[in-house]
Amino acid sequence: MSGRDAEEKVKRFLQSRGCYLQQERLWTPYGEVDLLFRNQQGLLLVIEVKSLSSNSDVSQRISPRQISRLKRVHQHFSEQESCRSLVFFVRFSGEMTWLGLEEFY
Repeated sequence: MSGRDAEEKVKRFLQSRGCYLQQERLWTPYGEVDLLFRNQQGLLLVIEVKSLSSNSDVSQRISPRQISRLKRVHQHFSEQESCRSLVFFVRFSGEMTWLGLEEFY
């Protein structure tokens, strides 16, 4: 599954749960945001999507440098409004799991 395919899967998943897509592949001063959503309560969701091969472990797919970038991106948005940052991991089989950015601290 390509990165774009994984993003599409996550996008459909979040939309099926009542979230509204705000923007895709948004550039910030700290890096790109894959997806920007707003949930039904109005909370901004900053989404990073990673594709995984069938035998990959989540910890192998996101580096400390990427986590640091995601934290800076989260801070950029949280200075403007309340938000939650999530990292979705999508396996080639289509199975998804996600973690809040706070779980990487």
